[in-house]
Amino acid sequence: MKYVIIGGDAAGMSAASAIKKKQPESKVIVMEKGTDVSYGACGMPYKLADTQSSMDELVVVSANTFINKRKIDLRLNNEVIDVDLKGKKVVCKGKGRGKYTESFDKLLIATGASPRRLTVNGAELDGVYYLGNMEDGRALSAQMDKLKGGIVTVVGSSLLGLEIMEALAARGFKVNVIERLQSPLPFLPESFGSRIMDKLSSKNVNTYFGAQLQEIRKTDNNLVVSLKQNQSKQVNLKSDFVVIVAGVEPASKIFLEAGLEAGPAGTIAVDEYLGTSNVDIFAAGDCADAIHGVSGKKVFHPLALRANRAGKFAAYNMMGNKKKVAPIMGTAGAKFFDLALAWTGLSRKSAEEAGFDPVIQEIETSSQAHYMRGAGKINYFLVADSKSKKVLGGGILGPYGTTARQVDTLAAALYHQATLEQCYEYDLLYSPPFGPVWNALHISSAILLKKIKI
Repeated sequence: MKYVIIGGDAAGMSAASAIKKKQPESKVIVMEKGTDVSYGACGMPYKLADTQSSMDELVVVSANTFINKRKIDLRLNNEVIDVDLKGKKVVCKGKGRGKYTESFDKLLIATGASPRRLTVNGAELDGVYYLGNMEDGRALSAQMDKLKGGIVTVVGSSLLGLEIMEALAARGFKVNVIERLQSPLPFLPESFGSRIMDKLSSKNVNTYFGAQLQEIRKTDNNLVVSLKQNQSKQVNLKSDFVVIVAGVEPASKIFLEAGLEAGPAGTIAVDEYLGTSNVDIFAAGDCADAIHGVSGKKVFHPLALRANRAGKFAAYNMMGNKKKVAPIMGTAGAKFFDLALAWTGLSRKSAEEAGFDPVIQEIETSSQAHYMRGAGKINYFLVADSKSKKVLGGGILGPYGTTARQVDTLAAALYHQATLEQCYEYDLLYSPPFGPVWNALHISSAILLKKIKI
């Protein structure tokens, strides 16, 4: 059996390794258009902040290990530029190989997602950076090393944007942030957004929310970023360089153009076995859609855990061992400055869109027992369905440390379709250094139960 895998990061290399372990005699070819495989992309902003380490430390398993020990035909700097679905062939462009064609018995598309490129004038100038892969990370790190301080404008305030702002501030740069929305992460409660903005202000980050990026232009010594905030007059920000964090999009275009069925947001549509609309082609990771375990709807939700798991399950299914991949809960989080933020499941708005009758409770509690020195404030929200009393989602914002891991309990509750009564009865950890007797989930569940009964 001949397997071709397109993409050499989480999903692709997980699949390749699983196939070789089960079928060592099979031919496994991995086409990777870049120079790196199997690395922790989520760690890049944290490595940018650390002058004592290298971006290469993010590599989990080296290319040489895959080639020499696992006997995988890994081809770096080889990009798939076309696919023939009926002929079961891919057209490749490889360094030192030129253009060539490779046949397959089974194909796995694991191309991931790419940074969304902006179309405004100047968005591709030298000095404008996007952060999508290790090569991007090395380039941005080298620029930070070269300047050792200055003024940087960040476009976008997503989780990645917040992480990059921290990295820049840690390296001595003055930071501007431009965001077209009125607050960061607006699907979270207003109290969360306000606290995030207060933290940015306390770290001397100049914020321009409700701002429309107009253009980026080059001058003799720097870049000038032009914007309009809340329809006011134009503002020009001098910047030594610019980092654009405008979200990501699935790297799926050529496969959809070849005829594979599309999912939401331009993903490749897959079934619960990671199969596409072509029986011999599978897709896994950020290029493919996923089922949300709470709403039941197909979604585009790029997640590292999902990519690793889906790659392994896709391999099993390509080999004929039917294994369903679990739905996602949309669990995500990040650290920025001394705060940690995490959430899972549905917001109130997305719960309404999914057809639920949601109620939401926001509370403030403590990160430790009230008498412990250094106790910090935790913001917590919980969403539930008023009819079934099932929990639908929630999130937490508080001091960096163990705070964010509390969302794991909620994610597990969502997976098992727990009710508010069940969440209230959970026997959760109590110890003064880790929180008060009553956990935030206990408190929120109790209040929501009272609301629903009223």
